[in-house]
Amino acid sequence: MPIGRRLAKTVLSLLLCTFVLGCATGYIKDYTPKSSEEEAIKTDLIAFETAWNMQEEKAILALLDEDFVIWVGSGGTRRLVFTKGTFGFRLWITFVRWRYLSLGMPEIWIKGTEATAYVPMSVDGRGMRSTFRFINREGTWLILDWEF
Repeated sequence: MPIGRRLAKTVLSLLLCTFVLGCATGYIKDYTPKSSEEEAIKTDLIAFETAWNMQEEKAILALLDEDFVIWVGSGGTRRLVFTKGTFGFRLWITFVRWRYLSLGMPEIWIKGTEATAYVPMSVDGRGMRSTFRFINREGTWLILDWEF
């Protein structure tokens, strides 16, 4: 089989897999909130995904609490990567510029002024699970930390 046809078949297969997997997990925009608080958290997650993909650093920063941190790993291997104070240039280069982010259907748990959203996430087509923790400050839900 010629290289061009083989490449076309491979690309088509990858697109089909991406479509099927995306449909199977659903998208954040398809999530039906059970309360006004969940609606606000969903809105924040969609705004985060949109700002990330549009490379709008100021919009991302506006969604983050002043105590925001990013964690990578879980349990004993979990390590702090960034805080909001160090977000700026390093995070922009490391994460935002070269990576497309897609959020799936969340599981949202709310207890008082704190909430946790477990969200399937795709970064450049690689699936992973992420956790967003929120805090309600004066009626506004802000992202307190993000772990993946």
